[in-house]
Amino acid sequence: MKPTNKSLKPTLYIIYFIAGTVLFLLMTCGIKVPVYQTVEGTVSISGAEVIIQINDYETETLPEQIYYYVNRDEWVECVSDYDASKAGYVISNIHNLEDKTTVHIDVETEQMTLFEIIFKRGGDI
Repeated sequence: MKPTNKSLKPTLYIIYFIAGTVLFLLMTCGIKVPVYQTVEGTVSISGAEVIIQINDYETETLPEQIYYYVNRDEWVECVSDYDASKAGYVISNIHNLEDKTTVHIDVETEQMTLFEIIFKRGGDI
């Protein structure tokens, strides 16, 4: 007895489903997402330099970019040209911060794959 077209349709559906699932899992293993930690800092202005003093955060490697803001709903500024010292982050050419202002800084701590975020940690980062 020859198989008919009706008996092939569920088989093709299962093959497409398995292939799609495998492709999805492979893609989630290849996509990396940055993970940020938010720390508080205090602005100290001396001349043309703005120093954001951070209290409880030390890093071994400097991230490429940091993001700072007073209120995330209003604006977020990205800085890639900065120096780090024991006093904190030294940033030049900032004109929108006042002295003694408390700011929040988002610092990239690591990169994780989507597979790890979704399946291993269940969305908890």
